[in-house]
Amino acid sequence: MAMERRTAWIAPIARATRCAAQSSAALVICVLIGLPLAFANEGESPNASPAEAQTASAATSTDELRRLLELLGVDESHFRSLMDGHPIQPDENEALLKLLFAVRRLPQLELRGTVPAALPLDLKHLPPKGSRVTIAGRLRAIASEQPPPELAERFELPRYYRCEVELADSQPAIVYVDVIPQAWQDNSLGDPRVGATGFLAKLASEAADTPTPVIVAPRLAWYPDSPLGELGMDFGLFDTLRQKHPLASDERFCFYEMLARLRAADNSQLASAATARLTPTTGGEIAKRLLQDPASESGKLVLLEGVARRAIRVEVTDPDIRRRYAIDHYFEVDLIFRDIRVRYEPAQANQEGAESPSSEEDTGPLVITCNLLELPPGMPTGDRISELVRVPAFFFKLWAFQSELAEQAGYHHLQFAPLFMARGAQWIEQPPAKSYTWVFSLLLVALLVAVVLVVWGMNRADRRRRVPAAVSGPQTTVDPAMLAAFDRGESTDAGR
Repeated sequence: MAMERRTAWIAPIARATRCAAQSSAALVICVLIGLPLAFANEGESPNASPAEAQTASAATSTDELRRLLELLGVDESHFRSLMDGHPIQPDENEALLKLLFAVRRLPQLELRGTVPAALPLDLKHLPPKGSRVTIAGRLRAIASEQPPPELAERFELPRYYRCEVELADSQPAIVYVDVIPQAWQDNSLGDPRVGATGFLAKLASEAADTPTPVIVAPRLAWYPDSPLGELGMDFGLFDTLRQKHPLASDERFCFYEMLARLRAADNSQLASAATARLTPTTGGEIAKRLLQDPASESGKLVLLEGVARRAIRVEVTDPDIRRRYAIDHYFEVDLIFRDIRVRYEPAQANQEGAESPSSEEDTGPLVITCNLLELPPGMPTGDRISELVRVPAFFFKLWAFQSELAEQAGYHHLQFAPLFMARGAQWIEQPPAKSYTWVFSLLLVALLVAVVLVVWGMNRADRRRRVPAAVSGPQTTVDPAMLAAFDRGESTDAGR
């Protein structure tokens, strides 16, 4: 048991050491290949003809590929051991697995721009062994192969796949890869469109009409007969996504590949082709599928209609991504569907000791996040907007984020939001709201005028009543008997 624990403890360190060594080797390859390419481009004559330039470029590409393969551990002796005229034989397994092991590191090197571009395979003018080529066709069969135990341990390759592809004009080709889409694991292939970029290893047949090239590639791309597949998106990349998790660095290939493919999208055509429609009041079943089984929904087209509450520009700072995909920014737009409620779930990092929400107060509105290559001209941006938009978008994954509502309620939970990708949106500008302020202002002025007139009228009437009394003075009535007595000199107080 102690030995088993020690082995389990050492294995991750060994894997980390191998990864570090591979990263160091990749860096060395970048330097050794990038500098010769720079000097080669610097030495090109500006007066060279297009044919001469193309020939020189092809020669330079071949030389650089040879140096690249040698740095990855594959030299001319490995290609000499791969004999033309027959399929892969048992004594050729080591050379094949060595090449498979080497091409694993190609995606990282290609991202850094240190791998010469591949050329479409020309069956009429086959290039030499070791050339980097691209093929496209239909997958006809796939078989799982297991290398001998000693080679499997040496190259860390317990299994690889032999794929039979039918190219144009019914020409056959064999592609060896160590990764296939998970959807093919149950052998329900159908007739998928596929493609591959790899190295020409040999010819399984020397017949002039069917040369049967053997290609060794990192993966076999899968292009379903769907709107996104028609745009050239490799659906096998969706297998790298982790549902119900925040976006991770190892998902960036799929993320930016999808954004790059959407450049060729036509929003009006996608809006017409969308059969699923999600609005603030409809689409509960669609939202349910996105939340419960997101992996099966990746790449599907949905027409989103709602009010955008947030739209910000995100700058792409990774120089490799900017160079590879020519994307320096995109826009992140949030739409809130308050009629569709979702529950928060405990974050994995905080599950221990965390209380699970159990009441309706612990739910929140469904938030849809959509990443777009561009926004309509003039559409407002910011953290607090309210703009009606219509977006034909493709579902990417169900990602997780910390909800402010849950945090304010005292819960450390993650909220899940369907994450979509789109080229652009239709901004439905709303007419300015009708303002009745002038009506109320007019009524207020009229009321004030009426009050003034009433007060003025009352004051005027009161003044009219007081003026006659002031002019006539007080009226006194005198008793004639009293005047007669006064004239006789009699006192008016007599008899009192």
